Amino acid sequence: MRSSAISITHTMVGKPQQLPRPRAMSACHLSSEDLPKSSKERYTNWFRTKPLSLTHEQAIELINDANLAPEKLRILTYRFTWRLQALECGTMSNQVLLEQFLPIFDMIFFFDLLQPELCQLRFIAKGAPKWIANFEKKSGRMNAYTNRCERKESSIISRITFFEKDLADDKTQTLAHLGTLAHEMLHSFFHIYVCRCEEKCKAHLKEKNGLTGHGLPWHRCALTIETALQKALDPSIHLSRTLVMAKELNQRNESTSTMPLGELGLVVSEVEHRIAQYKSMVKTKVKEVKGDGPESDDSEGTASDGTVC
Repeated sequence: MRSSAISITHTMVGKPQQLPRPRAMSACHLSSEDLPKSSKERYTNWFRTKPLSLTHEQAIELINDANLAPEKLRILTYRFTWRLQALECGTMSNQVLLEQFLPIFDMIFFFDLLQPELCQLRFIAKGAPKWIANFEKKSGRMNAYTNRCERKESSIISRITFFEKDLADDKTQTLAHLGTLAHEMLHSFFHIYVCRCEEKCKAHLKEKNGLTGHGLPWHRCALTIETALQKALDPSIHLSRTLVMAKELNQRNESTSTMPLGELGLVVSEVEHRIAQYKSMVKTKVKEVKGDGPESDDSEGTASDGTVC
């Protein structure tokens, strides 16, 4: 009988690495050796990055330094093409596709840093209690989410959870799944590798991460990854950046002028339209509480907020 939550861990692409033990939460990247300044030296050293060792600015540098050369993107295109053919023939499911693309995205975008012992993928089966609780919501439903959990000796696990859905395994849905996977893997990367030390970094986390986990550093990295995916896979693939930017600004109660939307490749009018939808939903909920009308359904994006446990 199928279990309601199936945990999947990915296997390493290429030669396995021996990762160092994460440092204690009291330690800080600022008290350790500085990363080399030249891009060539940085590229080599990124593979040795330790958990809890980066500033948000260094995290952006790492994603930008990922070797998104044409030959690397061609590899991504090839691996997607034959898997899409397998989906269309019915010999592969979207769940299997996600399991296989987690290590592929890790290799291409994250320097093989999202190892199985640090980043895990699981699926909530249709009909399971958590699945029912999520999809019975009239608003705030999720297709996927990411949790960050700390264990003994400050080891960190980031879990990406997908809710199983009755949708055709066609190209449109496959691209939506892959966009969501990249979105959530970026949350996992920030969860695991950005320093949270009490001494210097914790005070800046809310400012950098934002109220929903979609602060400016996340958006800068997401733009880099989304641009590469659109070149390699399909122009229509996206990481739901407009949706989550609107959600972030709505939570902050700020206008679009407070974020460099043009620099991030976002259209002001589209973000403002989404913000207006969120504000309308809040008003509808108030009416529902007062008994003045039904609560409206929330539109489901291809990705959800990163949440921290």
